[in-house]
Amino acid sequence: MLDMLLTAEEMRYADRRAIDFYGINEEILIENAALALFKECPKVKSARIFAGSGNNGADGYALARHLHLNGTDTEIIALFPSKCKNAEICKKLGIKITPFSEMEDSDTDLIVDALFGTGLSRNIEGDAEKLISYMNEKEAFKLAVDIPSGVNADTGGIIGCAFKADKTVTFGFLKAGLYQYPGHAAAGEIVKKYISIPSDIPDSSAYLVSGISLDKRKKDTNKGNFGNILVVAGSKGMAGAAYMAGAAALKTGCGLITLAVPDVIIDTVAKKIPEAMTKGCAHNGVTFSKEALSDIREAAAKATTLLIGPGIRQSEETAYIVKEAIKLFKGKNIVIDADGLNLLADSPEYLEGAVITPHPGEMARLMGCDIASVQKDRRCSASAFAKKYGCTVVLKGALTITAMPDGRCYYNTTGNPGMAKGGSGDVLSGITASFLAQGTEGAAYKAAYLHGLSGDLCRDKFSELGFTATDLIKMIPEAIKKCMD
Repeated sequence: MLDMLLTAEEMRYADRRAIDFYGINEEILIENAALALFKECPKVKSARIFAGSGNNGADGYALARHLHLNGTDTEIIALFPSKCKNAEICKKLGIKITPFSEMEDSDTDLIVDALFGTGLSRNIEGDAEKLISYMNEKEAFKLAVDIPSGVNADTGGIIGCAFKADKTVTFGFLKAGLYQYPGHAAAGEIVKKYISIPSDIPDSSAYLVSGISLDKRKKDTNKGNFGNILVVAGSKGMAGAAYMAGAAALKTGCGLITLAVPDVIIDTVAKKIPEAMTKGCAHNGVTFSKEALSDIREAAAKATTLLIGPGIRQSEETAYIVKEAIKLFKGKNIVIDADGLNLLADSPEYLEGAVITPHPGEMARLMGCDIASVQKDRRCSASAFAKKYGCTVVLKGALTITAMPDGRCYYNTTGNPGMAKGGSGDVLSGITASFLAQGTEGAAYKAAYLHGLSGDLCRDKFSELGFTATDLIKMIPEAIKKCMD
């Protein structure tokens, strides 16, 4: 299930089209927003609404009217004077409107942030910063209007400081910044509400993945219908990487799989995963030697998909193997992970047409920057790289982003901190290769979703601390069942 994620500019377009083209009066939108907010408010005896002078402030004044008329002791703290219609109505109703300069400390049950919206572009400082700090420190249920003040609507970055909400009620469409950290953490529970903005705006290029559907198989099929994967992975001391990638691919339904590993670990891998074919390759005592290419070429003859990189280590010899193996699969499905990515940091032209699954550190090496620069705008980092080099980027982390070469981006909603363990990435690469081999539409983002869902099921069964990457593999069938129901 996909839901559009809009940038601030796209949201402005949607608002203006509703008003200018359809003739939907702005006061109608404000009233609908206020009613949506009111329905999401907990039942409280008192409320303080902190309002700015723009559209968010107008929504806040309209909400104050509803709260007041329903018996809630309501006060509005005005950061700036407002000329909106509901400000005048609130005055006539006798609702207390206090300028920020005259505000007194007071306890309340509900704090509503109606200060700044998606159009905020300057750093929050001065009185606004003081006010948000005060709001964050108070004990009360905290509700944000559309987006927490201080959260960048595009990147999720913090613009100076940010309101920390228990719940954010966002209007019309989800905002991209609500689904990137640290903005996601500031938003609390996110609720999207319809306020009569027509949905026929130009398609956004970003989508939130809140569910996937996996097709059941036809009865008249055989293993040849579901792909043939060659996994080039592992080294002495890292046999588990090859096992986990291969096992995850099998658990996700691929028809055939061959594990090409250095001969020094072939017995270990073969015993761990008897369902897979294995190919022992020439090695230098630890990992693949250049002579392994002939072994890999032999194993690649019937394969439709290549997965390369997990646990192969970084050396001149493995760099050669990675590049030559990619050449063998030109025009076919390719997944590159882990050391395979690190070895190509200086040769990104080899990534064209592939699906790559970097964590932020690997992404930083590929981009030639530091991790902070990648994380500052994860969507931009992944999307710009995908477009430049013609590959699909699955940028791992909280709310994994899958960026396609054509500009589309998919934000994942599954997964948890318990997956931040060695081997989790190997499992994802195996799932991704399996979906590609089977011809699954949207293979990369669906793999990320299933991977995270397996992790969530493990968390529910074992706790975040108590599961491993091999537990993830065991939980894949249960996750698949949920995606087929």
